[in-house]
Amino acid sequence: LRLIALAALPNREVALLLEDDEAPAPEELPPIATAKEVLASEDFSIEDFSEFDRCYIFTGAVPEGREPSAALESMQSCMRALQAPGAKETELYLQPAKEDGKGLLIMLHSSDLPSDEVPSWQYGLCIFLFLLTCFAACSNTFLVVPAGASQIISSASDVATLRALLEKVLPAALGILATVAAQESARRAVALQYGVNLTPPFLLPTWPLGSLGCLGAVTRRLSSVPTREAEYNMSAAAVIAGLIVPIGLIAAGLAQGPEGYGVNLNYQLLPVAVKFILRPFLGTASASTQTDPFADPVETAFPVSPLLIGGVCGLIITALSLLPIGRLDG
Repeated sequence: LRLIALAALPNREVALLLEDDEAPAPEELPPIATAKEVLASEDFSIEDFSEFDRCYIFTGAVPEGREPSAALESMQSCMRALQAPGAKETELYLQPAKEDGKGLLIMLHSSDLPSDEVPSWQYGLCIFLFLLTCFAACSNTFLVVPAGASQIISSASDVATLRALLEKVLPAALGILATVAAQESARRAVALQYGVNLTPPFLLPTWPLGSLGCLGAVTRRLSSVPTREAEYNMSAAAVIAGLIVPIGLIAAGLAQGPEGYGVNLNYQLLPVAVKFILRPFLGTASASTQTDPFADPVETAFPVSPLLIGGVCGLIITALSLLPIGRLDG
């Protein structure tokens, strides 16, 4: 509906001009009869069509056994080769129809589509959010570093103490960033196959609230996704990559063991399912509380490798992206 409305509404540049101004002639689509003759081929059988001012919609079906993405690419190439006014500037989109096996082939003019340019200030915002995310990931609440008051005060002025503190927290922060980087790299790799342009990823730091350090990244599409299959594959690739990296980090952290790192996992904050899976591998708790003297103590922290903490945070980030809300991958 948005694709249709974008083309059906009056040209915005022309609408904003005053009556005394000379309005530029809007670029037009090729005649619908010409477009129908070119598109009615072995790639798409046209049964009906609707004509709007700047949008054509053809109802039909892709032949059985033919990949919709390959058929769309072939039809787009035919339109590019057509010697007719506006033919080389057309954009085709194949969407499923309500009837089983039917599809809608939508033709728009490229001048009616959103710009694929990224403003320069957005690159600056991207860098700023990355730096803020690095700081937030180093101070996430799942990672506990035992330190006395004197150590905290001296770390502000003592370079050696500050370096030792960073060595404890950086592996976990890098694990969080590696998970988000894997998600966005996989998404872009699949998007490149379908010719979908994306903006740089804008990280979502949780600072000053602490928590995970990062909630993932926001990426805007600069061009439309050609098919529903492409949209699904982009999200699926990001989720699979976002699961492989943290699971690998958790396995590496468990293999390293808890000795010699001086960091603890905040066990109380973990989701119930993660607690159930990790508890047999965590050993003895380093801190616990016991409000009732007749009850078992509540385990609050376990000494672990910082890689394990980074993997746990990455796993939670990927799980949040699987929620079926808004524009999340789920």
